[in-house]
Amino acid sequence: RYYHIEECPTGAISMSWDLMLPTFMEAKRSYHTKFTFSINMTALPVQPKLVNGVSWQVPHVNIHSCLTSRGVCTPFVSNTPGLATHTPELRSNLTSGDGRIFSMTH
Repeated sequence: RYYHIEECPTGAISMSWDLMLPTFMEAKRSYHTKFTFSINMTALPVQPKLVNGVSWQVPHVNIHSCLTSRGVCTPFVSNTPGLATHTPELRSNLTSGDGRIFSMTH
């Protein structure tokens, strides 16, 4: 099951932009961004998943960009010209911050 960040317990998950995207963007042009995803392990335990024999705490993360005029942008909207684009799928394990908050940065 996929969860939206709003469905998680308060304070369990946070995401911040370390390198913001520009306010105005053009179609068919790449933009660099960087984000940090953090989990409070006391509020939301993480169960690693095996992907190709490797254990990952975050087995799939990417950014979806959808046109607001098309409605909700969900994990089930595939790359479709004029509807949605996705960044490549990344995997990561979390690193300790203060012993209870674990983060990954991409």
